[in-house]
Amino acid sequence: MTIQESQFTELVSSVKKTLESNGTLNKLKAQLRASVIKVLEPAKNSVSPTRSDLGMLLQYNSIEIQALHVIHECLEALNANATLDVFLVETNYTVLFFLI
Repeated sequence: MTIQESQFTELVSSVKKTLESNGTLNKLKAQLRASVIKVLEPAKNSVSPTRSDLGMLLQYNSIEIQALHVIHECLEALNANATLDVFLVETNYTVLFFLI
């Protein structure tokens, strides 16, 4: 390994450690996951619920829907936007909002 390659490796390692320590790396990972999920599941991006979305909601009972609502409110209050994006996509919460 040349001197430039080792310096580059050290720089990458240092940046990674810094991003991990201040929480930025986890936020970026969460945002990336949410973006990938949105791309792979375009039906969930629609504003109005579709028949398949409503069918998926039948898996939740009323207590689970209330729990999802509390989690949603908590993530909003904490300003955990990246986590909230993943939560919304994975739970189909935007459709739940129409039912609450």
